[in-house]
Amino acid sequence: MRKKWKYKELDEEKIDEIVRKFDVPELLATVLVNRGIVDDEEIRVFLNPTRSDFHDPYLMPDMEIAVERIIKAINNQEKVIIYGDYDVDGITSITVLKKFLKTCGLEVDYYIPNRLSEGYGLNKAAIDYIKEKEYTLIITVDCGISGIEEIKYANSLGIETIVTDHHEPMEVLPPAVAIVDLKRKDNTLRFTNYEGEKRDVPIERISDIYVMSEMSFNTAFLNYISKYGISIHFFNYYNYYTGSYYPKDALLAGRLLVKQAEYYSDYEKRLQLAKKFLQAAAENIYRNLRYYNGRGKDVESQMKEIDRLRNTLSNAETIEMLMGIEGNIRQHYYAAWNAIVNQEINFNKRVMHPPDNMINSLISFVNSLIYAKTLSEVYHTQLNPTISYLHEPGARRFSLCLDISEIFKPLIGDRLIFSLLNKRQITEDSFTKELNFLHLKQDASKLIATELEKRLRTTIMHKGLGRKVSYQYLIRLEAYKLVKHLLGEKEYEGFTIWW
Repeated sequence: MRKKWKYKELDEEKIDEIVRKFDVPELLATVLVNRGIVDDEEIRVFLNPTRSDFHDPYLMPDMEIAVERIIKAINNQEKVIIYGDYDVDGITSITVLKKFLKTCGLEVDYYIPNRLSEGYGLNKAAIDYIKEKEYTLIITVDCGISGIEEIKYANSLGIETIVTDHHEPMEVLPPAVAIVDLKRKDNTLRFTNYEGEKRDVPIERISDIYVMSEMSFNTAFLNYISKYGISIHFFNYYNYYTGSYYPKDALLAGRLLVKQAEYYSDYEKRLQLAKKFLQAAAENIYRNLRYYNGRGKDVESQMKEIDRLRNTLSNAETIEMLMGIEGNIRQHYYAAWNAIVNQEINFNKRVMHPPDNMINSLISFVNSLIYAKTLSEVYHTQLNPTISYLHEPGARRFSLCLDISEIFKPLIGDRLIFSLLNKRQITEDSFTKELNFLHLKQDASKLIATELEKRLRTTIMHKGLGRKVSYQYLIRLEAYKLVKHLLGEKEYEGFTIWW
């Protein structure tokens, strides 16, 4: 196989910056730059990863099958052999895996082929030796993806094989029990546009899918993404959110479901949670105005009114009173937008059904994206997204996501809108004027979705956890906090901006 070497121009300035900032050798800094790891948080994760920085291992192909087969070997006290290579990849992998499997009570040994006499990878003579020693399961590390004939031979002797490898697979995969290799072509989603242009995206890089134009897919696609817990969110021509497909609940908890329903049925408990959501949302709204007021935007009068109103939330006796106060807070909040935005927007009030101008259309679209993202994060917890406390549960909506997203709309959505408008990335020209600004042009909606994803990946130092977390993960943490409250472990307090 011919090797194709690609030479990259070195960013010497960036390399020097990393050396100084992180106190690492120049060689390591060069490797980081060549790999595109230049963001401070990405560098930290590379140099000092924590368990929370790891991807879910079950995103890797056949991981579940491989684990089940190893558990079977443990339960049946089978003899297992790890088959590797003599280089650094192989020896390190053998050492780590052997040490772990022995702690699981598995009788395990290893085999490293002689590179000079046996060559690289599996060979039939080695498999004969493995058979003679009565091993029933081979786990390859750093090899095996090309061992089609050898694994067929092992199968004929009653020996099963799990392949773990990182090399390029061939057109035909070996007949192993499981093949854990991220370079498998069947571990990639291919998107093809109407011009025939193709884009391949590894499945482990996808958290959810937003469909904003015509798209066709089949049941095989749905079954595949369901395996990886990926949700699909649909938007119509006018960028209105129309619904979501999300996989079968994998995290079911009967006790939590009962508690969710109990807190809804008990009006006082429901009211207290509803207050928590709005108190956090009002605080974040106030912080937004304080931020811009400190940068020369005259919004002080709106700040005073919002401060007065948010202090009345705790005295509200009904959900309806809460919603009334929230409406008044937002009325003053939106009145400040004309001062914050560096465009002539003439924004007077929030109108939703349908939006009556550019700003209302923009808010509706961004809020629906945050709502959909919140649904994806709630899906990864044990909460039922249809049982809510501030918003009334209703048909055809995940009302708990409305509750939680109230907290994050000011932090994520509104600040994104301000940035897009003030940088003039979005203007009146981004909309179809003939449709009264109800329709965002395709390039504009794509830009907004892209910028939102960037914002969701933004990290902050979390005061409680003592480490950096992304805005997106903050949403999931909010759901976890609610779980603890419902189970009586810790009283819920909504997330508030502290900077």
